[in-house]
Amino acid sequence: MASIGHLGDCTEYCTCTYANGPPGAETPNHSTERICLRQAAHVKRGVPIMRLAAFLGIALLLVGCGTTTSTRLDLKPVEVTSFQLNDERPENQRRTQQSKISSGTMTNIGDDGVSPAPPEIVRTWLHEKFATRITGSTVVLREFSIQVVDPDAIIDEGQFSNAASSTPGANPLSIVLARLMVGGIESVRGEKKVDVRIEGLIDDRVFYVRSGGVFRGRVNEGDINTVIMQALESMERQLGELLEGVSNNP
Repeated sequence: MASIGHLGDCTEYCTCTYANGPPGAETPNHSTERICLRQAAHVKRGVPIMRLAAFLGIALLLVGCGTTTSTRLDLKPVEVTSFQLNDERPENQRRTQQSKISSGTMTNIGDDGVSPAPPEIVRTWLHEKFATRITGSTVVLREFSIQVVDPDAIIDEGQFSNAASSTPGANPLSIVLARLMVGGIESVRGEKKVDVRIEGLIDDRVFYVRSGGVFRGRVNEGDINTVIMQALESMERQLGELLEGVSNNP
């Protein structure tokens, strides 16, 4: 029968295997499918309900390791600035929503998932970096989008079938549980992409920046904030060049 040790072995593998190499790095006798099937085979019909619940919990935890839909930056919004900022972003950028795409799931993180809200982030950043240089200017924010692409987990059906047929003790229940865990592991190991774009006008001069990052495991607040900060730093450099050009060509 299953034991906490068996479940713990599988949990440890499931939660850290993606860090030990890319998919396919396992040996044939220690593949993701075979390890999960061996552990799931300990869960047979008639096992104590708590033991079955524990295994199910592990499987569902891995399946649910998705992308965070909110983030908070360590940035205190300013209340008064020497310039005006008009928020003209489309409505679909202002709310968090998920949609299916060909490669998986795309999450658009809107104002309800970002603190401070994007206009406050841009206003504060510009105030800190360019307050004296853009006094009296009008800034128009046209885009501040944060997108996370989480690819679908792909199970190698041939490899899974071979592992199921050659694993001692495999049964219909263990195969279902192992499939859940394998899907969770592949999801954790998949490369998630974070994309941040900022576009606007400053006194009718266009600025546009885009920054991206690729992460393994669950995309967390720190990952998203890293890409946001990269975009803000790119915006700072681009605006610096724009303002320098204005000062050199009055």
